[in-house]
Amino acid sequence: MNREALSAAKPNWLELEHRPSAEKLAQCVRYVESIMVAIVSDARQPDDWEAKHLVYAIHAIVEERFYAAITFAEMAVIEPEAHRPSRVHADGLPPVEIAMLHKALQLLKAKRMPSI
Repeated sequence: MNREALSAAKPNWLELEHRPSAEKLAQCVRYVESIMVAIVSDARQPDDWEAKHLVYAIHAIVEERFYAAITFAEMAVIEPEAHRPSRVHADGLPPVEIAMLHKALQLLKAKRMPSI
């Protein structure tokens, strides 16, 4: 995964802040999808850190908290050495597969973005 390219592709909140909600939604969805495509291109499933932050990003998009969505998605692409262990579940997080994340985004797009 080219983490630098993904970080550079992050939507600029200062430019996005005053745009219509539909545009914020579309850019956030595209950014999350680009991260998921990068994971798939590495022929792997997201690790716990990536999965957790992508789930948070998708949830933030659903809640129309677009700045939070961008921030959570950006957290998914930080270097693995900087990941902190999860404190949510003692046994680790439940597994999240890329197919689940794609399904969540497809449902979101069908509900909120019928033209995409």
